[in-house]
Amino acid sequence: MVIASQLLLYLCLSLLAGVMTAGAMPRGYMPRFRVPKWLMIAAAGGVIVFGAAPVFSIIMNMAGNLSFAGAFGQVLFGFNAGRAWLVMYLIAIVFIALFAFDIMEGRAMARAGVALTVILAVAQSFAGHAFEQAGLWGVTVHAVHLIAVMVWSGLLMILGWFTREKVKWPAVLSWFTPLALISIIVLAVSGVFISDVVTAGQGAGVSIFRRLADSWLTDYGQSLLFKQLLLAAVLGYGIINGILYRAKLRLDPDLEIRPWIRTETFVVLIILMVTAFMGEQPIPSRLDTVIGRDGVSPLFEAVHGAGIPVGTGVSFSFDVIGVLLILFSAVFFGFMLYAARMRMHAGLSFVMALCFVASGYLGLMLSVV
Repeated sequence: MVIASQLLLYLCLSLLAGVMTAGAMPRGYMPRFRVPKWLMIAAAGGVIVFGAAPVFSIIMNMAGNLSFAGAFGQVLFGFNAGRAWLVMYLIAIVFIALFAFDIMEGRAMARAGVALTVILAVAQSFAGHAFEQAGLWGVTVHAVHLIAVMVWSGLLMILGWFTREKVKWPAVLSWFTPLALISIIVLAVSGVFISDVVTAGQGAGVSIFRRLADSWLTDYGQSLLFKQLLLAAVLGYGIINGILYRAKLRLDPDLEIRPWIRTETFVVLIILMVTAFMGEQPIPSRLDTVIGRDGVSPLFEAVHGAGIPVGTGVSFSFDVIGVLLILFSAVFFGFMLYAARMRMHAGLSFVMALCFVASGYLGLMLSVV
């Protein structure tokens, strides 16, 4: 329940960030788009409703010792999750009022909306793992990570699903491709920092790469690996839309690439699903403690079988099958690009992207013992 609500929360935040960012751009950068007023009000309301799920989960855990009102007050003002949700609630109410009374019009108001979405991202970051482990610096990095996701995925949604006119893609890609590239770089750099923070308890002398591999024994580490592979697939769509089709658009300016933009939004949706799952898993700061309490990840056991000794970690031992699967993942990545180059159905590239992720995952899992 909490995981589903976190996914919907990320979608609401992304839609708000995408609409505000698009509206704040100078004239001529964005094609005309229309997001229904009811949907924007629903997105702002979703921030309240879906953002409250972790809060009410804590309240339910405390309900046996306190009254609901007492637990609610204690969580709201005494827990990071409660204080973060209170700020998000207030900002969301402002958004609802602005949308309901048609005040959110023009670039000036959109820029004010961008500032409000930044506050939402910062508030959400106070409820994350990074704040617990690294304080304000962790909040800063997590907020930058979240803002990059919100703006990038939000603009993808606008361009793919809400534009009202024929899009002049050469003009749009001239600014969107660098923005998407910057977003992915920001995600990678901030993701490394967050990963370093949440695995730091495994030992100061252990490299981050070893700690990340050891974290594959946990659900958090498994989902992080999937997220990294999915981001690699998104890089493939960056090549497709930012390089292959950008070159084709010079020869054929009327070429319609919206199906490929929409396909990329589905990959981003899966990334948000994985991120929502990660946010509710215990971090592998102390591997033996996490495994002793929750056990080894079912996905890891499905590949390697049960009976993993607690606290031993993993080590790489590449075999023929593992190497072949990693090579197959590279082939699937190439097929994803080839499908775009030959203007095949965009759905085929999506299937190739999923095959790339699955083959890469299995190849890496079979390469550790």
